[in-house]
Amino acid sequence: MERFEFKKSLGQNFIKDENVVNKIVSSASIDKDTLVIEIGPGAGWLSKKIIPLSKNTILYEIDTRLRDILNRELALYDNYELIFNDVLKEDISSDISKYNFKKLYVVDLSDLIAGRIHKTIQLESRFNVIDQIMQVTEILAELLMNLSQYVDIEYYSTIDNHSRLDKDKEAELSSASLQRLTPWYLEERFKDCNVHINENYYGDDICAFEVMGHRVLGVHGDKDNHITAVDKLSMMTEQRWDLLCTAHLHHFSCDEKNRTVVCSCSSLMGTDTFAKGLRLTATPSQNLIIVSKENVTEDICRIILH
Repeated sequence: MERFEFKKSLGQNFIKDENVVNKIVSSASIDKDTLVIEIGPGAGWLSKKIIPLSKNTILYEIDTRLRDILNRELALYDNYELIFNDVLKEDISSDISKYNFKKLYVVDLSDLIAGRIHKTIQLESRFNVIDQIMQVTEILAELLMNLSQYVDIEYYSTIDNHSRLDKDKEAELSSASLQRLTPWYLEERFKDCNVHINENYYGDDICAFEVMGHRVLGVHGDKDNHITAVDKLSMMTEQRWDLLCTAHLHHFSCDEKNRTVVCSCSSLMGTDTFAKGLRLTATPSQNLIIVSKENVTEDICRIILH
């Protein structure tokens, strides 16, 4: 590759080690049924290995100086699309729609409203809790409606601690949660379309489903320690799970416990005053997890929100 001046502002650091590239590719289990999304292909070292193995590959690159390099390095292939743009500004659902994906699972782990559980949160909130749940539910409905133009939607949700009506968590009733209004409203809204609002088998605070043969469990996380959650939830449900999705801590993390991948999602709001008081900070983000027949976490995309 010709001399290239890296931009620190873009965090550019190209992978050139053949051993590292091969290890990444071999662990990804890519086949001719796989759509790969690569964010930041750089000079194409990894792309050249991925594209011939995949059915299709979409490459998002923000640095237009790499256009000639990538076009030259990938000239032998015709099953990829190269998009020069900030991936955060792209309509990814529209980009993937042409590749015939059939189903999208939306797992709502809650904390969509600030609620009234802490005095600082009540003082900072511009809207009362009723307005909050009404507004976020309508925003969520619009998102699902837009996505349903491209794929069938399977929606699952759990209740959380922010939505409880009683500020005293010791006296709370799980049924007295504003979050229960969201799936009720969505079910009425999407009665006659391809958005399916699913009920929870194990209770309002646990959602469970299967994707391409993999068992997935979702909890908000306020009742679960992420270190012991896998063992306790497996014992309680009498099932082994391939993926456990959690939230609550407002931090992104990913780990593995006894072959169960534990993926924690950050929040839409980022850091509030209560979190700062606990010396906790986080970047607002959401997770997009790609599942294949071979791998329950074929790819984990953390979508940073601005």
